[in-house]
Amino acid sequence: MARAEARFVECLRRGGPCGPSNDLIGSIAQVNRVIEENNDKAAELSRAVENADDERKALQRMACTVFEREFAIDNWADVEALRAVSVETKKKAEELNELEKSSPSTNARDRVADTFELLLKEFFADKYVFDRSSFVLKRGDQKMVRGPHRTLSDGEKTAIAFCYFVACVHRKVTANSDYRKFFLVFNDPVTSMSYEFVFSIAQTLKNLNISDQGEVSTNPGKIDGNKSLRPDLLLLTHSSYFFNISRTNAVVKPEATFSLHSEGATHKLTHLSNYVAPFEQQLEHVFQVANGNDPDHGTGNAIRSVLEAVGRFCRPDKSQSLQDFIVFLAGEEGLSIKSVLINTLCHGTYHDETPPPDDLKLACEETLMVVKRYAVGHIELIKSTTGIKGK
Repeated sequence: MARAEARFVECLRRGGPCGPSNDLIGSIAQVNRVIEENNDKAAELSRAVENADDERKALQRMACTVFEREFAIDNWADVEALRAVSVETKKKAEELNELEKSSPSTNARDRVADTFELLLKEFFADKYVFDRSSFVLKRGDQKMVRGPHRTLSDGEKTAIAFCYFVACVHRKVTANSDYRKFFLVFNDPVTSMSYEFVFSIAQTLKNLNISDQGEVSTNPGKIDGNKSLRPDLLLLTHSSYFFNISRTNAVVKPEATFSLHSEGATHKLTHLSNYVAPFEQQLEHVFQVANGNDPDHGTGNAIRSVLEAVGRFCRPDKSQSLQDFIVFLAGEEGLSIKSVLINTLCHGTYHDETPPPDDLKLACEETLMVVKRYAVGHIELIKSTTGIKGK
């Protein structure tokens, strides 16, 4: 086509005839037809190239279908066996799910009894025995004739209540998987307890673990982080001793220890990076009450503890008892003690009723007066940490 076009152009240049018929218009029409035919062939070729991928994919799918059918025919017995295994697996999974849902609820009473007996033995050895049939606590093999409320001390009652509270986790689950979801909250679990009970509570909380199947244990060797886990805990306490024991024995992590304190009408959480010193904590409480905070149920005990501590460490020769120390303060030291509360403590007796707020505030002010006489540095430290200039 290119050569024909060149000859045609050369013919026109010379001015002579340009085709066998010397028909210029006919020659141009012939050239246009050739061009159109060639364009159609080029477009068809382009479409063929574009459709090559689709045709290749169609052939591959067809080949896979043929292979699938041939493979199924050649291995039909194995295919049927696999299908049967899949159906059976689904059936067993459903049965297991139903069993898991029914297991905790059907034997919750037995599980509570098992856990309660385990924890009672941890705390009391064989002193107190749980009768599973009647769900009654006995002293050895004898019933408590006077009743538990008159036989047990306040600390023992608290310890037994702690054991039963933990045992009752089995009553809160509907499936074994629920044992992984527990979040146990203990509000001052060491109220009225002797020191050995406080330590037992701390050790139990540290080692407490629950398996996927609901087995409660205090054996730390079973804690594997997989099938037997420690439940999440929130411990609330007023006891500095329990706080320090829990921190020292890794019942809680150091970064998870906080203090809740009031600042006027608001309450704030402050991270505790150190151990709690009872004297410092109680002295800060006395300081804040003396400077405007409202007294509470712990104010009287804080006053007594601060005065006893100052007497023991600063004038042990005059502090065989708190009474002796207060008499010494009013006599040889010439400190005027007007608070009814402190004077009552001086006579070794206790208030039957809570002292009025005004007297509690006066007692706090007079306690600070004693601390300023013997340990003024403690008050200055509290002023610097709290930002209260105070008295």
